[in-house]
Amino acid sequence: MGQDTELAAIQKGYLCSVGGKRDMTEKPELRPAPLSDISIGEIKYLLRKLDLSKETNCEDFSAWISKEACENLCLPLTLL
Repeated sequence: MGQDTELAAIQKGYLCSVGGKRDMTEKPELRPAPLSDISIGEIKYLLRKLDLSKETNCEDFSAWISKEACENLCLPLTLL
């Protein structure tokens, strides 16, 4: 048994002792949360109240562009 395999077996043993064994053949039922509709007015409100002092980095879509182009962006964002 290689060192990596041995380490994996030790970790598996520890995790099973802490969390218990689970039946991996049974998959949990996942249901997506229902989405609620959002209005164009709500999108405009959220875009207009963006805080420009909390910019992230130059690779992200700039908050000031979102704020300035609010009228043009609100319909496409509502449809998304």
